[in-house]
Amino acid sequence: MDNNNDEFRGSTESAVQSKVKIDINKVLQEAYETTKQKRTPIAGAIVWAGFILIVAMLLVFALSKALSIDTEGQAFEVISLAVNILIWSPLMAGIQIMALRNVIGDIANINQAFAFLTKPWAIITTALIITVISQAPFLVGFEHFLGFIWVFFFQIIFSLAIIITATGQATPLNAVMLSFNLVLKRFVSFLILNIVVFIVSMLIAIPVIILGVLASTNSLILVLALFAGAAAIYLVLAWVAPTYFHAIAIFYRDIFAVKPVSSREERDISNDSDKGDNQSFNA
Repeated sequence: MDNNNDEFRGSTESAVQSKVKIDINKVLQEAYETTKQKRTPIAGAIVWAGFILIVAMLLVFALSKALSIDTEGQAFEVISLAVNILIWSPLMAGIQIMALRNVIGDIANINQAFAFLTKPWAIITTALIITVISQAPFLVGFEHFLGFIWVFFFQIIFSLAIIITATGQATPLNAVMLSFNLVLKRFVSFLILNIVVFIVSMLIAIPVIILGVLASTNSLILVLALFAGAAAIYLVLAWVAPTYFHAIAIFYRDIFAVKPVSSREERDISNDSDKGDNQSFNA
């Protein structure tokens, strides 16, 4: 798949001028329904992306140990962030384009998750800008609760930056600035989305944590904890994460006025018909 995703781009002018108020309830409902109908490819892509990232982090950990780098020090944290930027961000861009395909009525396949690995530099640059800004307090050693609020705020405010870059809508710096402006206008909706995802994830994790704590007292509880852990991983990877990506894609689709596939096909058919009529007339 070419990284120049013209058919998904929409209109920057429409996005900047748009005063559409996002109904987060409808977004969540549509995102869930889309996940229910089309979750297999995007869930598979998320699993593969997670597996690749874990393998990369394990290699980095082993290499750090071999080079006597303190795995609890700031140097290792910077290396870990670099690995996330270099590997995770291109994969996330592919997953977000898959989600956008799903919400406009197109068909996504798992191979599209790897589309940006061949030309990742714009995505990596965007992720680097996001990381430097959002992680700034910790990069300068500011260990305080306000630092976590800073990170949380900017992670939300830059929610659209990667997908804006992935569609070719803007250059990395402009994508970050555009995401800031567009999300800030609708910050409550984006905040609610993240809170809902967090709460659902916690509700899934709490039984696993409780069973894990009690597992040392009973072998049966240990078995239940293992099953609960497997079920929790499945729910997060197959339902929660795809629903989140679909919600972000819906935000992008509505803000940038991306046309659904059916509308584009009807327009193309109409254009072909007009061309045919003109050719007949000229004949």
